[in-house]
Amino acid sequence: MFELTTARRLLPPLLPVAAVVFSLSLLLIAFLAGPWSVDEAHAQDICTEDKPTVKSTSRSPAAPTGYEVCFVTESELQAGADTITMTLHEDIRVPRQMIPALVRVSYENGNNVGNGIASAVELDNQDDPRRPTTLTIYPAIPGTGGTTATIPAGAKVTVTFTKAAGIANPTEGGAFSWTVHTNKDETPVEAKHPVDDVRTAFGKVEGLADQGDEIYGLLVDWEVQLTSEIASRGDSVTAIGRGYK
Repeated sequence: MFELTTARRLLPPLLPVAAVVFSLSLLLIAFLAGPWSVDEAHAQDICTEDKPTVKSTSRSPAAPTGYEVCFVTESELQAGADTITMTLHEDIRVPRQMIPALVRVSYENGNNVGNGIASAVELDNQDDPRRPTTLTIYPAIPGTGGTTATIPAGAKVTVTFTKAAGIANPTEGGAFSWTVHTNKDETPVEAKHPVDDVRTAFGKVEGLADQGDEIYGLLVDWEVQLTSEIASRGDSVTAIGRGYK
């Protein structure tokens, strides 16, 4: 028996839900074990001006979790005036309001570093399930003498949404659009997972590996859980699938 959920997503799955349970379980367990191990084993790509990254603390479907977004500034961002904007796929669940202190903002530019939070977070289209949600973030990083620091051009900026911020993964597995830009550069750029091997694993499942297509967006797993890992002849084992249509 499969526990199924429904959601629209960026990329349609090619794995058939009606496949033999044990064969599907072995395939997915091998797939899911790979990305989690390479997350720890391989160094992350360095985000650049045209290659922002997004990574979740948990890739489980429907899981409330934390998110880390990295990008490099093209122009300096002045406190209280400039903003960071992210647009999230409509299936990524966002709360009606977000407490700014639960969104951390930091930057690194050589030996120059700064750590702070968002002074405000504005949400647009959050109440319309048919449209992506846009988050506008006002960074507030303490400077010297009680001032708020300006984020310099060419700085690597990391925005961390804590789990308590209230964002949750889509209920279906796959890749979901997450774009980043600032008010100084208003062209949204699609973020991708920071580890090559994880994107490659998803590309194989999605059938894109042979096409040379890149996997962009927030990645969410497909999961299969068995009620028993050991069974004798005549025993009943139930498989619960999450992240499927």
